[in-house]
Amino acid sequence: MTKTLADMTPEERAECVGMWCHYPSTRNRLGVLYRVESGGTPYVLRFNVRIEVLGFSAEDVIPRFDLPRAWQPDGTPIRMDIQTETIGEHGEYEDEYGFPDLPAGTIVKRHVTPWEVERD
Repeated sequence: MTKTLADMTPEERAECVGMWCHYPSTRNRLGVLYRVESGGTPYVLRFNVRIEVLGFSAEDVIPRFDLPRAWQPDGTPIRMDIQTETIGEHGEYEDEYGFPDLPAGTIVKRHVTPWEVERD
């Protein structure tokens, strides 16, 4: 069973702010949980023809725990480290990172975020 915001405690709902979520949409698009009012009403940042923030019923908002956050619950950017590697003379890291045909000496980087607790 998919867990909606209505199935969560107020504290759990507050921790979902900044997460991608499903909301009632004719095109099955994702939004970002923008805020949760003290009464429990969730507001979702939608990206349609225009960007807007709309309130929905908590039963209709499904957080996507399988996707990385857009921002932290307090509104700050995601904490992350930048990891860099240099492609070696013999193609080291090509298979590991999926960068075929890069010349030796090419620097590749990725953003690494801290672990999060997975919830059902």
